[in-house]
Amino acid sequence: QHVLLPDGRHIRDYHQIVYPDYVTIVARNPAGEYALLYKYNHGYRRVCRIFPGGMRHPGESPRSAAIREFFEETGCRARRWRCLGHFRPHSNYGCGQVHFFLAEGCRQAAAPDSGDLEPMTVRWLSHEQLRRYMRGGRNPSLSCAAAFALACQVLGLPGVHSPAPRKSR
Repeated sequence: QHVLLPDGRHIRDYHQIVYPDYVTIVARNPAGEYALLYKYNHGYRRVCRIFPGGMRHPGESPRSAAIREFFEETGCRARRWRCLGHFRPHSNYGCGQVHFFLAEGCRQAAAPDSGDLEPMTVRWLSHEQLRRYMRGGRNPSLSCAAAFALACQVLGLPGVHSPAPRKSR
């Protein structure tokens, strides 16, 4: 790209990454457990545990994309949806936008049918199990970590680096 900076300088060969918008969903069932997908992610060249989500289709609203992706990947429906915000993954290169959502009151409605090349398994983790997983450094996804932090803030629950809740005696 040819870029004209605010100070009048020209950059003749600046590159940008064109990437579609996508959604990441932090989903909780009535027991307060979170849905994680265990699936192969080619960017990491291994099976990862990530939140449901995926690409937004042209003309599709972020919320509609979240509802569709969540149903395809988990077979679940949510009683309540909340937007946690949208962000650019990289401020210089763009890389589309990620839209974070919190889905609450999730219940199984059908068998998952994501259409992905690799099979995936849905597992439900307690809040503390998910905190330990995120804290343990095994989560490769910045989108998942950011979505979980935003959800914890909205829910008033301890996040990844919050002190562990004390057990009452």
